[in-house]
Amino acid sequence: RRLYNLLDRPRLEAMNKLETYHSALLTIINNEKLSETLTSDDKTFMTNIINNAIKWMNRNIDASQGALEKQLEELEDICLPILSKINKGESGDPGEVGGDDGKQQEPTIEDD
Repeated sequence: RRLYNLLDRPRLEAMNKLETYHSALLTIINNEKLSETLTSDDKTFMTNIINNAIKWMNRNIDASQGALEKQLEELEDICLPILSKINKGESGDPGEVGGDDGKQQEPTIEDD
């Protein structure tokens, strides 16, 4: 049993990182002071992304370390541009971040 725990430790650490990131994102979204520069669309979009990621984890409880790390990376890639508005203190108007046309991609988390 001890050997199994040692071998499984990297996977469990990856799972903990993903769960911690979910919690941190939800805390930011639900904190009015921290998220005041985000639009309601940003908050809804991120909430959907986070909920989809949590559902993925629940469906893939035995996911490999690599799959968990991939999910974290995808979540960061999607959410960090939106979260950058908080650091910049932007108004959250579409099109301001990254010079795009203001359209956000549909929230998806890849199934493995």
